[in-house]
Amino acid sequence: TIWVVRNRGFYTLATMGNVQRINKTEASALLENSRVQIVDVREAKEFETSHIPNAIRFTESLTQQLDKNQPVFVYCTVDVRSNKLAKKLSKAGFREVYDLKGGIIHWVNKGGEVISESGTLTNQVHTYSKWFAPLLRKGEAVY
Repeated sequence: TIWVVRNRGFYTLATMGNVQRINKTEASALLENSRVQIVDVREAKEFETSHIPNAIRFTESLTQQLDKNQPVFVYCTVDVRSNKLAKKLSKAGFREVYDLKGGIIHWVNKGGEVISESGTLTNQVHTYSKWFAPLLRKGEAVY
């Protein structure tokens, strides 16, 4: 059961819709496409500490601004919040929805870069809480 949830996601367990759950390598290839809309589903303080370059932070009004015909890549800390949003976007008619397995922690652990609010590379990774901090093997956990 844990394996199934890990691969399919908690919110997309029963039905994936058009949500594709991808790892860091697949995400890096996807993000080479300049049309991809990158959405960080975390809270403001998490986003300000560290986020994937070119990401925009999710707010409810953002859904109305995103292009349903362009790919949307979502992530959060460990892929719970992003999986929920991915499912919601799929149901709302977005054609290509990608959810990062393992979230920003997986991204950094596999060598992905993150930037701070000022746009500079950072080693700090906001891990939401101290409970997720041990999952981070690279960088400095902040919570």
